[in-house]
Amino acid sequence: NNSKKINPPKKFLSELDISECDLTIKDETIEKITEVFPNLEVLKVPNNTSLTNQSVKAIARSLKHLHTLDMSDCLHITAAGLFTVAKHCKHLKYLNIGSIECHPTLLKHIR
Repeated sequence: NNSKKINPPKKFLSELDISECDLTIKDETIEKITEVFPNLEVLKVPNNTSLTNQSVKAIARSLKHLHTLDMSDCLHITAAGLFTVAKHCKHLKYLNIGSIECHPTLLKHIR
């Protein structure tokens, strides 16, 4: 049996806005999105109460070209999670966190 696992090519979607989506997006969905679309530059997933720091870690780990992130009012994401994104996403210019509380030191990591 000479079967080999073939990995699908990475997609070149650069912007994903699911702010008007009525579906509940979970951490596992964000992890899959970051795996399949590692070239995302803009990701908007506001007002999603199901997302946690697990999503933030997947974003920080995979989306190296990200410059715009909207996670406003994702109430289970903490300042520590946002710090991870700001630290690892070197191209990040815009971060909308809405009502998430964060320390001013987070801002110095956003260029």
